[in-house]
Amino acid sequence: MARQSRQTFGSSQVTFFDVEALRGGIVAWGDRVADQVFDEAEEIVKDAAVEAVARVHAADTKTGRERAAKGKGLPGRHETGLMAEQIREYEITRSKREFVGRWGWLRVKRDYFDCQEHGTRHLAGMGALWGSYVHAQDRLWAALSRGRRR
Repeated sequence: MARQSRQTFGSSQVTFFDVEALRGGIVAWGDRVADQVFDEAEEIVKDAAVEAVARVHAADTKTGRERAAKGKGLPGRHETGLMAEQIREYEITRSKREFVGRWGWLRVKRDYFDCQEHGTRHLAGMGALWGSYVHAQDRLWAALSRGRRR
């Protein structure tokens, strides 16, 4: 459908496409989708931090099994609970155009925790942050897809 038309003696002009109006409409649509997705993204980040804690508790190691067999704790990687409790932290930074969610060991010296997460030559990595990240990313893509269809 023509947005604008004009006819004069000996010529006709029709504007089918107004780039600025289109650009404004796309930006407005993007802002609406961002608001909806950002709200959901906050929940995704909070849930990812909780999931990472659960993954620490579920991580299985020989040392953990031996500790549990001696009656000195649970079999996962949570001898003192410090590593799991400190992974629970999250931060959210949000502006009109950007959302950044972080979770994990944000305020502690992480060398030991990084070895536990990624593993070493002698220790299998637990992948608590990685697993929660992959799950959060899948949920975020689903939220974006729902927003795109609105």
